[in-house]
Amino acid sequence: MNISQFVANLNRISIEDFYHYQTVHTMKLFSLALLLIINSINIGYAQEVVIDFEGDGITDKAFLKSTEEFISIHYTLSTQKNKQFSSQKISYKGDQAFISTSKNVLKIDVQFMRGESHYKFRFDKISGQVILIGYDNVQYGNATNDGSGSSSFNLINGNYEATWHHFDIKKEKLIELPKISKKLPTKKYPLLGFSDKIIDELMDIDYQLTPSILK
Repeated sequence: MNISQFVANLNRISIEDFYHYQTVHTMKLFSLALLLIINSINIGYAQEVVIDFEGDGITDKAFLKSTEEFISIHYTLSTQKNKQFSSQKISYKGDQAFISTSKNVLKIDVQFMRGESHYKFRFDKISGQVILIGYDNVQYGNATNDGSGSSSFNLINGNYEATWHHFDIKKEKLIELPKISKKLPTKKYPLLGFSDKIIDELMDIDYQLTPSILK
């Protein structure tokens, strides 16, 4: 029975027929929705932003492509005939990933269950490439917020700063540990070829400088 037949015979159908019709069509709608969800997971999705990397007044583009397994970052440069450049496929260990811009800086934000990672990229006139200029790590800690805090690494000038917290069980109090300030060697990480290996290097810097009481 199609919809027109259903409406025409509305006064003559039984309660059983009504519920049967309702159940069948509800299941069809549910199956269609499930199919769309499965397709979106398999295909993945992309976020796009516009940005003037080179400051020449001509719009460039950047994309964040995501699947359940990985993310990849892509961008174009107007001075290079809008040729597309890409990072490597980066293992997707977060819950959500977002792309945004602030003036001529490209930002990639990854959210986890108990933390966040933020990557900032900008065009470097010397190398002619888009490079990583900043890495921020935010941690929420455990249920008592032990291990919570944040770190910030400026890869242009080498400045590294971090503030972490430790929960003192005896005092039943969350204590802010002494602020960490270091001058680290600078290093250029191009967005072209940006990879899991580079992210692991950045995380290792954080780990090495984390207070021993939190390890």
